Amino acid sequence: MVKILAICGFGVGTSLILRMNIEKVLKENNLEAEVEHIDVTTAAGARQI
Repeated sequence: MVKILAICGFGVGTSLILRMNIEKVLKENNLEAEVEHIDVTTAAGARQI
């Protein structure tokens, strides 16, 4: 499964809005993906393949 990370400076406002928009587009196009929203520091420390 595809994993999409929505990342912003603090991982709260902007990335949450981005996540909701990504999920909307996925649903409209009948696509599946795991979508998460996180902050930059967590994203930099996460090693995700």
